[in-house]
Amino acid sequence: RRGGEWLHLVRAGFAHDGAGLAVGLRGGDAVELPPFRGFLAEHLVHAQHDMTLHREVEEGELLISGKVVSVAQRRPGTFVVLRMEARGEAGEGVSTTDYGMLYRGVALEGGDRALERVEDPPSHGQELKKIGEVGIAATAAHVYTECARIWNPIHTDPEYAREAGLPGIILHGTATLAFSVSAVLGKFSFHNPGRVRCRFTGMVLMPGALRVHASRQGDAIA
Repeated sequence: RRGGEWLHLVRAGFAHDGAGLAVGLRGGDAVELPPFRGFLAEHLVHAQHDMTLHREVEEGELLISGKVVSVAQRRPGTFVVLRMEARGEAGEGVSTTDYGMLYRGVALEGGDRALERVEDPPSHGQELKKIGEVGIAATAAHVYTECARIWNPIHTDPEYAREAGLPGIILHGTATLAFSVSAVLGKFSFHNPGRVRCRFTGMVLMPGALRVHASRQGDAIA
C-alpha cells in the first residue's frame, strides 16, 4: 500500500500456453485443469481466500511458487484450492495464500482429495455494522485486469459474461477484497494485519457500490 488501496499479495501469475495445465496430487495422480480461454474462464470464479502475512511487504523481488493442495465437490461445482508461497530475496517467507476457485457446474471425477489441510473462513460471531460504502466505477474491472494481469473475459466482456450465465461483467474477487480490506483498516486504524480470510457470496456489478460491514471481535476484525 503506497498512497492507494491496500493491495495485498492475493494472486500469483502462472504462464502457460493455453493448452491446459496438469497439477499433481498424491503421487502419480493429477488433476487436469482445462485451457484458460474458453472452458476454464467461462466456469471459474474466485470463491474463497485465505492469506497469511509472515512479515511486512517491502519493495524488492519476490519468488512465488504454487501448487494445488485440495480439490472437492461442492453443490455449485468443483472447488480447487491453489496454495501460493511468496519468499523474499533471502528465501524468507513473506506470505502464504490459499486461493479458492470454484468451477461452476463442473463435476469432479475421482472424489475429493487433498495434499494438505485447508481451513474455511470462520463464521461471524456477532452482528456486523455498516462502516462505509465504496463506489465502484464502470471501468474498475478493466483497470484492475491490466494492473493485476488477470485476463478473464467475465470481468471485461459483457457478452462473454452473459453467455457464461452471469448478469454482466463482475469485479474480480481480489479487487473486491482489496477495496473491503482498505475500508476496514481505515475505519479501525489497523495497518498491519497478519491474516486475511474471506468467502465470496455475491457478485459486484459495475458501476455500483460496495457496502462494507465490520466489527471488532477481540484481536480480530470481522
